[in-house]
Amino acid sequence: MNDTDPDLLLSPAEERELLPSRLMGLMSLEEREVHAREILARRTPREKIVDGLRRAWYGPDPEPLTDEEMRMIMRPRDDEDDGLPERVPPDDPERLAWEAELRAIGVRPARKWNFPVREPFRRPSLWERIKYRVSRGW
Repeated sequence: MNDTDPDLLLSPAEERELLPSRLMGLMSLEEREVHAREILARRTPREKIVDGLRRAWYGPDPEPLTDEEMRMIMRPRDDEDDGLPERVPPDDPERLAWEAELRAIGVRPARKWNFPVREPFRRPSLWERIKYRVSRGW
């Protein structure tokens, strides 16, 4: 016997309406473009204005990543910290106790306890943002 409440089920028309959004991976490129245009056409004037202001403030969408950039992002991180000295020696009793505690709760501790000296990023001012937008052709 089925325990599903019939009031919770979608009607066949509602299922057909939701089908494209669930199967985006199975759609052809043309079907995806048509679906995206339908979604954009359904936006309210307020959504269109907010989207336009957002694009003006943040600039154009970034270009897709190249294969070279993806390789740089996906490369192993082992190479990055080899030149840095370890902040805490591996045989330090407090470090060993802390690592044992981490392993007990299921967390794998770091292989090497070091970190680069970092400087905080300064947020650009309004004038710097405007100059950047103008330099990008906006």
